[in-house]
Amino acid sequence: MLLVLTAACGNGRTSTASAGQPAAVSGEGRYYVSLASRDAKSFVLSFDKQLLGNGGSSSTHDLANNIVVRARGFNAGDQVRMVVINYIIDDAGSSRQVDEQEIDLSYSGNHRLQGRLDHAIVIRGYNEGRQTAFRQEIAVAVNGRWLLDPINGTHNFQVDMSRAAPVR
Repeated sequence: MLLVLTAACGNGRTSTASAGQPAAVSGEGRYYVSLASRDAKSFVLSFDKQLLGNGGSSSTHDLANNIVVRARGFNAGDQVRMVVINYIIDDAGSSRQVDEQEIDLSYSGNHRLQGRLDHAIVIRGYNEGRQTAFRQEIAVAVNGRWLLDPINGTHNFQVDMSRAAPVR
């Protein structure tokens, strides 16, 4: 089973990971990113974007909080595990893992699954006028078999939640 990552852009268009990226998330509110498969399976991660300040300092972080996963196209007996890995990107462009969460999605009827991540993740940081980028990788196993990303050939889908679309 192959999944194609799509990012719903704020301008109403949808683009794949190989196409141009939408603008970074601006403002607090509810946002989402989507993964869609060629065989009618789909995943949507929706979250509240919150700005976390650090008192009177100039250090702030954009957080993805209350992250809910909804999936479609599954049977009641399917066992689906999702792994969400968060990386910080340094000035040289290298990534370092800073967080990892695993969730088992529960069947909610009508070929749908759902789940919730345990805690918020940082999706962008600001300190003394400098921006710190983060990126996420999402891996999904269905009945013990990892789904593959047709774009990069691995089971880790590349996501940038700071470029998510607002929920309308």
